[in-house]
Formats: sequence, structure tokens, C-alpha cells
Amino acid sequence: MKLPPSQRQALRFLRVQTWSVVSVLQRQLQHNSPQATYQLMKRMMSQGLISSADIALPAQNRVRLFGITELGLAYAFDLGEEVTTTRYFEPSKVSPSTLQHELDIQLAHINALKSGWKNWENGSSLGMRLRKMKIPDAITLSPDGKKVCIEVEREIKSARRYREIIASHLASRKQNHWEHILYLCPTNDLALRLRRKVASLDYLLWNGNRVSLTEAHMSHFTFDSYGYFTKEGKV
Repeated sequence: MKLPPSQRQALRFLRVQTWSVVSVLQRQLQHNSPQATYQLMKRMMSQGLISSADIALPAQNRVRLFGITELGLAYAFDLGEEVTTTRYFEPSKVSPSTLQHELDIQLAHINALKSGWKNWENGSSLGMRLRKMKIPDAITLSPDGKKVCIEVEREIKSARRYREIIASHLASRKQNHWEHILYLCPTNDLALRLRRKVASLDYLLWNGNRVSLTEAHMSHFTFDSYGYFTKEGKV
């Protein structure tokens, strides 16, 4: 089956994200209208490359997801290209409570690619490589080749959780899993407040021990808004 560029682009995005919604796919495919994206999804479903399912959201109407099938995965990688995932769309594994968080990660993925970042991997594919460590939302390579851990933070957690999370990220950095940690928040205001929350921690918790949080530790973190990838002077 020979696929046109638009279908190849959609499959290469979905091989990383597994599923998405029309508004996000429209942005990824740079379509002028959602109708164009719907038509493409309909065509790909008729080919067996993707499937769809309606998910009920709390206090909202149902949302339609489009996800990659096993056949779609077979065509998402070129012959001779390493197959890096076998994850296909299973609607029962999509949690309505975290759906918006997942969509925010997808938008960050799109913005990063458009800004020259590459090799985006979602945290769901990192589990076996980071046993006992905090799994980030994603890791990716910056334009200058720096491996960066991505966390999309829609709200602020407790100090206790951050003591463990920040310690784990620093330990993973020391083990060369990544060089920098980037926290992305919906607004600049929330990003600043999150940085203040983390910087105010009097200690971190690692393997049951208390570790002081220093300025040197904080230098490995960036806290910014979802618009980060369009800014100058990035990590």
C-alpha cells in the first residue's frame, strides 16, 4: 500500500502518541479546516490504518479519539527503519481523567517538532528503561543535541511529592538519562509559582534519605509556559 505524505505524517505522529483528536491532528497536519482532517481520518479508517472511539468526559459531551491500529503501526515505520513501539489504540486504556493532560503533551510534541526538536519519546515507552525512577511525560532532543526531560504540569502538587520527583529527576540526570528537566505549564504565572514551590523545598527525599536542594540542582531545571518552544534562548 503506497501512502500519500499526509497519511504518512499522521501515522508517524500516532506511532508516538497512539491516539489523538481532530483539533490536535489538524494542527499537526497543518490543515486549514477540521473537515479536511475528518476526511483524512475517514479515509485511513477505511484502509484499516486507524480506528476511532467515543470517550465520555466528566461534565462534558463525548469526545471522539482516532488511534493507530496494528496495521497502521506496520506502515508507520519505513522498511529498514527500526520499529520502536508496538503500542496500538485500545480505547479501554484511555483515562478520561487524564485525557486533557495527554492532549497537552501532544501539543507540546507538535510545537517542539516545529521548533527543530526531534526524537520525541512519550514517557509510556520508557517504563522498562527507568525502573524505580519517576517516569517523565516525555524525553526529546533539543536543536543543539541536548537530551531533555519534559514534564507537563497543569497544577501544583504537594511539597512531599516534589521532594521525591525532583530527587528522582536529578538522579536520572546523574545516570545520563537526560541532561536537563523542562517543566511546561499552561501559563507563565503558573510556571513561576511552580518554580517558587520547588525552589522553596528545604530538602529532597531519595532512598529514604534527606538531600539538600541547592542552586546547582535548580540550574538543571527550566520552568516555562506552553509557549516555550516558540521563544528564543531555550535550553
